[in-house]
Amino acid sequence: SGRKSLKRARRFFMGYFDGLTNASFKPDTDGNTVFFPYGVWGKGRLITDADIAEQLRKFISRFYMVAFSMMLVIGVTVGYVWAFIAMPFVMLWYFQGIKKFLKDAPFSGVKLSNRESTQNVASGMNKYLIWFLFLVSLLFVVASVFLVMETGDLFLGLGGVFFAVCGFVFVFMLRSKKR
Repeated sequence: SGRKSLKRARRFFMGYFDGLTNASFKPDTDGNTVFFPYGVWGKGRLITDADIAEQLRKFISRFYMVAFSMMLVIGVTVGYVWAFIAMPFVMLWYFQGIKKFLKDAPFSGVKLSNRESTQNVASGMNKYLIWFLFLVSLLFVVASVFLVMETGDLFLGLGGVFFAVCGFVFVFMLRSKKR
């Protein structure tokens, strides 16, 4: 029973990283994979070999897991300033890691919109995880409002604004899951 619960929890949270990974990929009309290394802000690269596309997906997923974990551990143990200082090194790992996959990959004319990217994220997550993230966002909005009321520091309200925007994104993701 404990092992089943652990497996369920792992699948629940792994959907988060699967969703983030999905945000960078889109099929073209020929069924090939188009990878967007810089998300909606960059040009897509055509990956015609399915094995290479799968290896690239695994690298991107692993990158998100390691980068997120590392930033969290560094931020909590030695401070978030150090996490920001470490970020260029993490990004260097990303750029070096994708280089081998993209060396023969031509640019694609396929575009990726914010809407498609967000829908791709939602496709990798189950609805319970999205609901959980939505509720956590609401909790942080309420906490931010409480902190502003208690301290009078309007700067603390920026966190509430950020999490309110996150909440709207999660609502959009939930709506896209129903289609």
